[in-house]
Amino acid sequence: PPPGAPPPPPDWPLATGERVVTPAEARKEAGFAFKEPAYLPRGLARDIVTLLPAQVNQYFRGQDGKLILRQHHTPRDFAASSFFRNAQVEKVNISGAEGTLVVQRNPFTQRDEVTLLWFADNIEFRLEGNISSREALKVARSLR
Repeated sequence: PPPGAPPPPPDWPLATGERVVTPAEARKEAGFAFKEPAYLPRGLARDIVTLLPAQVNQYFRGQDGKLILRQHHTPRDFAASSFFRNAQVEKVNISGAEGTLVVQRNPFTQRDEVTLLWFADNIEFRLEGNISSREALKVARSLR
């Protein structure tokens, strides 16, 4: 981690090369204008921000939940992922962009999880966590 930055909490497993940075450092080094939520569900707050080449990850935590917002600069219209068999998939509108909302029961944790994928402004967005689909859509639609 950069000097003065807190080490990542042990329950945020980071990818090889993923660095914990301040939001200001992420804005300077990302190479694209990533977005930050203007809305978060009650009790959630940003925990850490990490940087990978062409990708900014924002990790949020609260007493009852966690949320990860991944933004990957992708200069084409593409979003893909794999899900569990029990996934319920729905097309949604996120500030004029078509998105895919996936709600599924994680067979390992037995908790419902939501994943929201969309593409806008040459950025592939992926929002995932154990919050409701309604709250996930509110966070996504609040990005500025």
